[in-house]
Amino acid sequence: METILMGIIISLLVLVGILFYLLFRIRFQPDFPPETDSQNIIQKNTLTFVFSNEGILISQSDIPIDSQFHLHLSIGQHISEQKKLKNLEKYFETALKFKKNISLKLFEEKDMMIIRRHDLIFTPVLKEKEVISVVLVLQEIISRNKDQEHLSANKELEEQRNYALKQIDEIEAQKSELEIAFKKSSKHHIMLQKALRKNELQKAELEKALEIINNQKVELEKANKEIKESSRLKEIFLANTSHEIRTPLNAIIGFTNLLLNSELKENQKKYLENIKASGNNLLVVINDILDFSKIESGKLTLEEIEFDFKNLIKHTISTLSVKSQEKGIELKYDISPDIPEVIVGDPVRLNQILINLIGNAIKFTNTGGWVRLMAANGKITDDRIKILFKVEDNGIGIAPDKLAYIFQSFTQGQSDTTRKYGGTGLGLSIVKQLIELQTGEIEVESQTGKGTAFTFYIFMKIGKNRDAVRIKHQSKPTPRLLADHMKILLVEDNLINQQLAYDTIKAWNNKIEIDVAENGKLALEKVEAQTYHLILMDIQMPEMDGIEATQRIRQMVEPRNRTPIVAMTAHALKNEKDNCLSIGMNDYISKPFDPEDLFAIISKFCPNPENITNPEKIAESVIIPRLNLNTEKAYVLFNTSNLKKIYQNNHAKISKIVKMCYESIPNEIVEIQKSFDTNDWEVLRNKAHALKPKLGYLGMDTQQDNAKNIELMSQQPDNEKLKLQEAINEIKEYWETATPEIEDYLMHQPAE
Repeated sequence: METILMGIIISLLVLVGILFYLLFRIRFQPDFPPETDSQNIIQKNTLTFVFSNEGILISQSDIPIDSQFHLHLSIGQHISEQKKLKNLEKYFETALKFKKNISLKLFEEKDMMIIRRHDLIFTPVLKEKEVISVVLVLQEIISRNKDQEHLSANKELEEQRNYALKQIDEIEAQKSELEIAFKKSSKHHIMLQKALRKNELQKAELEKALEIINNQKVELEKANKEIKESSRLKEIFLANTSHEIRTPLNAIIGFTNLLLNSELKENQKKYLENIKASGNNLLVVINDILDFSKIESGKLTLEEIEFDFKNLIKHTISTLSVKSQEKGIELKYDISPDIPEVIVGDPVRLNQILINLIGNAIKFTNTGGWVRLMAANGKITDDRIKILFKVEDNGIGIAPDKLAYIFQSFTQGQSDTTRKYGGTGLGLSIVKQLIELQTGEIEVESQTGKGTAFTFYIFMKIGKNRDAVRIKHQSKPTPRLLADHMKILLVEDNLINQQLAYDTIKAWNNKIEIDVAENGKLALEKVEAQTYHLILMDIQMPEMDGIEATQRIRQMVEPRNRTPIVAMTAHALKNEKDNCLSIGMNDYISKPFDPEDLFAIISKFCPNPENITNPEKIAESVIIPRLNLNTEKAYVLFNTSNLKKIYQNNHAKISKIVKMCYESIPNEIVEIQKSFDTNDWEVLRNKAHALKPKLGYLGMDTQQDNAKNIELMSQQPDNEKLKLQEAINEIKEYWETATPEIEDYLMHQPAE
């Protein structure tokens, strides 16, 4: 009610001002609108409308009876509800925005005798530089040509003056009533002012809070970058540490294996077995740390391959039976017959889970005890199966107050467990996370001195290709016989590792001929001079590393470019293996290597006895990954892995897309900068949207994120201009740095 009264008061005051303004113009400017040589005024009708600054009609003048034009609006309606005049609301908003009169001629009609003209004027009413209302005046002016009979202009002006005086009389009559209403509303006005003041204070507090939030956002972004950098450095540290530990460990375990196969006294054999066991324990610790790091960073991925489930269980039990027999522990297992023969999943990770749980059970069970594994079919839905596992023992058990922490990282049941039994305390944490990665869960029940039971389930798919799995697990001919007369190039800079690999292979099959190269550069000279059945390639070497040496070999003429190359390195992270395979190597074995794994690798690339004496025959039979048919290097700033998935390694299509990106992206970056400089945010948004997938095709993930951020920030650019320019600069700098790599890639692609 108070708001309406205030609106009425303001509108009436405004109207008084307008009427006095009209009287002033009538008195001192009697010739407006001006006469021309060809016309004079016959009649002028004026319609006045007063709108609040929100666009609500709060008053209007009487419509002249003989007027042919008027607005259809009632008090309280918004100006946008008037549909008769096109763009009426737009003119209103322009007057409001610029705080000045907006005048225009709506239309003019002419015939032989009469000229009819309609004018529109928006006038903002200001109070302390703020618009409090807007007055709309519609004028209808009728005039005749000068050569026709016309009415006196003074008469017309007199009529306008009389009309204005009439309006003033009506306002004066309402003055007393308005004064009373104003006094009543003054109290509410004071309350309104207090509320507005409170609102201003709250607004200031919100702005201050927003500033704090923005500062925190900047700090969080900075912290996020530091965390990413720390994670990257951590990964490098782990990789280097793993390499530095595995290199001497390779020699320790390798030479121990060689000595164990020689004639020894009983106590010497016992010493060596202890050395081997300690070395293997250290290897488990290293693998646990690497696995934990990969899981923690989200980089551990699961395979989905077909495998013989029962055969895997039997192999796992067989592997652990030696340890259980040494301790005099009975190890038994039970597999439900209704579990399908072929399962699709990750057999390596399932084996890791079982070895960890069963190995722990054996470790914490005393001589004369027992350990049992049970596997049962939980539930089959469509092509998925829920497999239930239980690993139980009658060992030392776990204290009730420790059960809640048993799956936490670096935690074991007792404070002296690590000292007494060894390990990192990561095993069960890794097991839990591996199970959860396979949409499963694990639980533990235990009683001190009576034993422990771990129960878990995982979901896998039911396999179909039973024959392929059977063939895969059928016994193969003895590898030793197939490898006779093979010629191998061992590329290794570490003299100890050279001797170890040489002696291990010779101890297995003395007929194999082995050449040694101390670095990649010497390896190239040897490969150019003669042909080998197999190259065992170290990665980290002086002069030329194994990556570059492999790329150079793949660029040689046939058949040397097809020589099988196997990475044999102390780097054990998965991305290292993927990198080796991506640049053209055929297989990978990590140090310290298991002799049987090395023998299997050698046999794998010597499958046909009739080709043994001819290395070129073996080279012709080796399939080099399609990636390397175009001798693609391992680039740092871009890669084509995304395009390989899209085009299924079709290199003609891949190189075509790379070329198109190379030709179009520079222009798009220029357009992005140009649209930013001219504040053309819509163009900026569209260009960033178009650039985003191209950067993704080239494996430039960070710059793809930058393009995405530019697209988002350009929707509200006023507060994000600094960040927008930073993101644009980063894309420009990155592209300039990456361009030589892309040019090198395109230069090495075959012509279409």
